[in-house]
Amino acid sequence: MSKTLSSDIHQEALKLVEANVEAEPAIARAYLFPSDEEIRLIYVDPTVGFLRNGEAVAPYYFGNKASGFVYLSAIALIRPEEEGRAALPEGWGDWSDAEVVWEKP
Repeated sequence: MSKTLSSDIHQEALKLVEANVEAEPAIARAYLFPSDEEIRLIYVDPTVGFLRNGEAVAPYYFGNKASGFVYLSAIALIRPEEEGRAALPEGWGDWSDAEVVWEKP
């Protein structure tokens, strides 16, 4: 997978983030990781459990055209203490590749 982000994926990701932060007010920040094939999001949420020592972020995959989303979506939750340090899923790149697409005001 290349490290690009089409405007279509970016727009779909922003819609998904908007829906998720409305449904889950504890989310403090949303990171979007580049992919030309799917939406890759990590939410920072102080109410979720910690990753186990050395455990990589494990996203949940969902979505299809019937659900209203064109792209496969991967979403993971981490605690603020893990932000920028947690190991990422294979192929997601590095934390420096991510774009912060939402922050709690």
